[in-house]
Amino acid sequence: MKSNLLLGILFFPLMYYAQVGVNTAAPAASLDITAKNPTGAATNVDGLLIPRVDHQRAQSMTGVPVSTLIYVNSIATGTQSGSAVNVDTVGYYYYNGTAWTKLNPAVTPASSFNIYNTDGSLSSNRVVTQGGNTLSFTGTAANAFSVDGTTLSVDAANDRVGIGSIAPTRKLHVEGSQFLNAAATASATKEALDINVGHDGIGYGNRADNYGISMRTASSAAGGLISRINFGDTSTVNADGTRYLSFSVGQTPNELMYLTDANSGRVGIGTLTPQKTLHVNGSLQFTNELNVGGTATTAGSAGTAGQVLKSNGPGVAPSWQEVISPADSVVRLSGVAIRSGLQTASTAGTWTTIMYNSTPKMDPSVVSYNSGTGIFTVLKAGYYQLISYSSFDMSANASGETSGTGQTRIRKNTISISLSSSGYSERTNEVNHTTAGLDYFNVGDTFSIQMVMTRPFRISKSSLSITYLGE
Repeated sequence: MKSNLLLGILFFPLMYYAQVGVNTAAPAASLDITAKNPTGAATNVDGLLIPRVDHQRAQSMTGVPVSTLIYVNSIATGTQSGSAVNVDTVGYYYYNGTAWTKLNPAVTPASSFNIYNTDGSLSSNRVVTQGGNTLSFTGTAANAFSVDGTTLSVDAANDRVGIGSIAPTRKLHVEGSQFLNAAATASATKEALDINVGHDGIGYGNRADNYGISMRTASSAAGGLISRINFGDTSTVNADGTRYLSFSVGQTPNELMYLTDANSGRVGIGTLTPQKTLHVNGSLQFTNELNVGGTATTAGSAGTAGQVLKSNGPGVAPSWQEVISPADSVVRLSGVAIRSGLQTASTAGTWTTIMYNSTPKMDPSVVSYNSGTGIFTVLKAGYYQLISYSSFDMSANASGETSGTGQTRIRKNTISISLSSSGYSERTNEVNHTTAGLDYFNVGDTFSIQMVMTRPFRISKSSLSITYLGE
């Protein structure tokens, strides 16, 4: 009966006035609800009770008309996402066509706050997913964009970037130390730092106005240039001139070393036209040894005290020799080689070359030694007498298993010219051989001392004397 009466109250005015009044016979709007007791101390409840739902229910609604009003009475359910992204507290919300929005006219809506008109702090970590979209900043100020003061500064007025400075003076201005990790460079480029010095129509670092890397000091007493690495192309129009690299030192740069691709890898010190691999236009001082000979991978000889440097003609390295050189026919000691300490263990039945770790008294004009192979090379043709003392060490063999035969040979090129052999019994810790040989050697011939045993062994103390007997 009460429901029918309420329907009658609602629809009766609607049919005649298109307005509904509650507690009033003269509604002033589509729905006019008048308090039954607008004043006084009455205890009955006057008001409008909006539908009450929890967070999950609000989030689950679909097809919600714009301006729908609800009261969220619990946020313990649901998630803050989708249409309920703004629902984070109990209260009134209206639907704006996309999401439920707080009904709080006393406070400016949070949606009106943004980085364009309000400062703020991140409440938690944020990630911007750009996808295929770009993110650009434009500005005209000197410090248009910065991170933590001087940590990073973008000078939009002068197109510069400062690291450690808000007033960069170059395209990239770094205050403090830098670290360039070349190990992370892609193998396809192998370039940790790639500098381009020009393109068509622009000078290529010509000699009059070159490009470079400058080292300076900001000292108030003597500020300015310290040194400079210069590089470029001598052409002033296109990159068709001589490429060069040079080094300058001084407040007024003095170009001291010059390299160019037009001089077959020659380096000039005090000259722009070096004539040899190293051309020094000026004095030269040595405070340590001077090595001559050798190869691209081995050091040359420093000679011995009292020797002088002798020219061996064009295209051949000079050599050290005695001040009073004996005649070629006079017998003289030309080299001594010594092995101290144990050599790496050798396999039974395998010839092993003695590796000498000291070669005093070696005459570099007569013979040379390769410490990596144990091979001697003859530099002066003639007869040579070779006397070798060698020791086999078998103390490391298990249970004293040492019986067998040991041999030592002097090997010239690929043949043996002398051989020593001896047998030995079990529990023999050491066997010694003295092996001597005499033969004629041509320039370029090689010789070495080799040892073999029927048991595993190690080469221990050994020595070799080399005597040149003349032609």
